[in-house]
Amino acid sequence: MADSPVILEIIFQLVNGQKLHFQTYHKRRAQEIIDSINPQKFFLDKHIRLFSASSMTSILSNSVSWMVFKTPLKLNWAFPLHFDGAQVITKEQFIDAAKMELPVIMEKLRSGQAGQEVSFFLELITKGASCWFLRVYSETLMPAEKIQIPKMLQEISGFHAHGADGGGILINMRNVMSWTVFPGPIEPAAKAWKMSPSSASTSTEQAEKQPEKTK
Repeated sequence: MADSPVILEIIFQLVNGQKLHFQTYHKRRAQEIIDSINPQKFFLDKHIRLFSASSMTSILSNSVSWMVFKTPLKLNWAFPLHFDGAQVITKEQFIDAAKMELPVIMEKLRSGQAGQEVSFFLELITKGASCWFLRVYSETLMPAEKIQIPKMLQEISGFHAHGADGGGILINMRNVMSWTVFPGPIEPAAKAWKMSPSSASTSTEQAEKQPEKTK
């Protein structure tokens, strides 16, 4: 198999900073693995088990911060309600979006017209000090539903996004120490504190500098 291409490589990032790498050269096996995954429920199982002809590995699900899937195969996994897709982006792309796109998105959200395509921008910090930047595709919602996107992020155990060059990531939301979504909901949760970060990342600072319209 030394000259055969790797069809699927999975990289596990553990909360202690270690990485575990697993590969398969078989397209059928790779597809079976991909098809067996439900991203939103994947980390509810206590163990992740992998085996080969000569070994078996068991990984505690709660020890995994995230998983990267390197593969030419499509990850046709379903997204949570109100999400139409998600893409991994760079920090620079995240900052540019905060500068250029958020004002237009905010106008759409304030319009009260449901069904308009919009993007949200999500920054996640996981145990092990990893930081992921995602573009999340959605649409404007009816007023009663506008709080659902942050609520969904708090309830699901796993969230995935496609990579720019194929493959993707699967993040263990139970090991996410902090996430920030731009723009935030028009009607925040009742117990949310109205504050702006004073020692935030560059991306957060750029987004917070967007002018807030008076009601």
